[in-house]
Amino acid sequence: MSAKTNPSRKPVKVVKASKASTEERRKKPAVRNLPFIKDHVLALEHSKASERELKELLTKFQITKKELPKILKNDPAIRDLNLEEGDVVKIKRKSATSGESDFYREVINA
Repeated sequence: MSAKTNPSRKPVKVVKASKASTEERRKKPAVRNLPFIKDHVLALEHSKASERELKELLTKFQITKKELPKILKNDPAIRDLNLEEGDVVKIKRKSATSGESDFYREVINA
């Protein structure tokens, strides 16, 4: 540690981070594994959509699977579902007006 002065003439201690702690921080993944995220009161229920559900959805709205909104494969909410790129996730949302609504997302790798 070394002492330096700032413009107001008060001593300031400068502490350098050790090289080991800096390297450890770089190795940690950007998205940490949070097993409790699904238990949060605001977390929505995610599940893999069945082939029948998907076919009905695409027919009803006359769209293709590629036109669905996307969700990343490494999203913490779906990480434990073991989904592959191209699978479709069904998300259930509670609503004060409609009770419960289903939303669909296509899984992508990014």
